[in-house]
Amino acid sequence: MSSLSRISGKDNLYVGGIWVFNAQGPRQAIYDANITHVLSVIKFSFEGWAKEADAKAFRHLSIDIDDDDDEDILGHFPAAVRFIDEGLYPRNVTAAAAADPSQEAGAGGGGGGKKTASSPGAVYVHCAMGRSRSVSCVIAYLLYKYPHRLENNTIYQKWLYERMLKDARYARVAPDARDIRFEDEAEDTETGAAAVADADDKDQQRQQNASEKPGEKEVRCKKCRRVLATPKFRLSHTPTGESESPDCAHIFVETLSWMRGALEDGALEGRLGCPNPKCGASVGRFAWQGLQCSCREWVVPAFSLARGRVDEVVPRGGSSRSPGSTLAKTLCIAGLAIFPVDRSTYLLPYPGGA
Repeated sequence: MSSLSRISGKDNLYVGGIWVFNAQGPRQAIYDANITHVLSVIKFSFEGWAKEADAKAFRHLSIDIDDDDDEDILGHFPAAVRFIDEGLYPRNVTAAAAADPSQEAGAGGGGGGKKTASSPGAVYVHCAMGRSRSVSCVIAYLLYKYPHRLENNTIYQKWLYERMLKDARYARVAPDARDIRFEDEAEDTETGAAAVADADDKDQQRQQNASEKPGEKEVRCKKCRRVLATPKFRLSHTPTGESESPDCAHIFVETLSWMRGALEDGALEGRLGCPNPKCGASVGRFAWQGLQCSCREWVVPAFSLARGRVDEVVPRGGSSRSPGSTLAKTLCIAGLAIFPVDRSTYLLPYPGGA
């Protein structure tokens, strides 16, 4: 790389490696970006830069740590974050902007050029390669400056949820109904998928959008054939991460929205019934404290579908043929044509039918 990498956002925050200082071409990028502060997360000085060292072109902080597993970079975060924040938002500039936003300052420090009083500084954070130490300090600053970005992050939200489940398990109680995370609904929210009212339509949409491996099976109610879990909501419970043994009595799945009625009662454990109102067959059980499978592996918390009460079917979408090709051919033979319109299916007389 020969240029600085700018962190997306309003801050003039850049990250990269030490190579920027090693040649005149890359070095010019420092001036082009109006850098005023340099944070070196490596032993480094500007002594080799005669002009810059004499003119003190940049405010500089060097944190002398190596890229080793036993280095304590956490202890340096407060100083690094403070330096970055003061570089991006100098106190004197902030105060001047508050007093008179239209006021213009003189020449900026070093290669900064002319800047308006309301404009922030620019900080370059680097280590040797710009991949680990420098990036860690930049992340620490962003978490400090913009905590709401973390709070709304799906990974962080899932971590909070798992911690809540752990606390509930220690207390031997079920989690509060308002806190239960239904993975299919969470996925729709996180991907921005449009909400659909009908549960069967939601299952069909997830099946079509899922990037599932060929041969993976969805789980259906043995009695009414209602889809209970698509392949991506199945959980492996073997230590090696491989698929469960066909001899296992349980098929473990994520928490899904059709379980809402059973889980919101506040019970620590109970039965799971088929969500089809015309069926209601018992298809499995749940236990917030966990279940031990017949293979002796524990799953905590556990949402189990009994293998003897469900069928495992390869989804039609996993085939190379169009999902509706067989159905369409059958209807044509019967003298009907199928036309999908806005998720509704209409059967009309087929012109070439008998």
